[in-house]
Amino acid sequence: MRGLTDPEAIGRQEFCERFAAGMRERMVASYFKYGPVEESQGKVDYMKSMHQRLKSYDETGNTEFLMDAANFLMIEFMFPRHPAAYFAPTDSRESPGRVDVDGQRTFGDRNADIDPEETRRRREASDRALQSFRRERGD
Repeated sequence: MRGLTDPEAIGRQEFCERFAAGMRERMVASYFKYGPVEESQGKVDYMKSMHQRLKSYDETGNTEFLMDAANFLMIEFMFPRHPAAYFAPTDSRESPGRVDVDGQRTFGDRNADIDPEETRRRREASDRALQSFRRERGD
């Protein structure tokens, strides 16, 4: 694998400053609209608010909702409601993995190694099995 080695260059490629700036702009606007975020402790459920924004994104495709969702995650980080919240760096052995476009969990697969054709074949096989099951059930 060939790629970038300079951490600064990697950061420029792999991090979206426009997204982070959008988060910040929305936090500033919210300060004037709602008041200091610290005052929302015990009054706002940040995780439910985040899920609400993800649902709105799924329904509309408006990426502003992603910025809002990220802000609610940041606020949960700042003022955790989870009774046992803590921060501890983890390694790949403790990772829950990622989910590919077929809904399968992947662990440690490099992006270049995820095979879209295999994913498509698995999805088609799953769809055929579901259709067969529904036919047998009389749906």
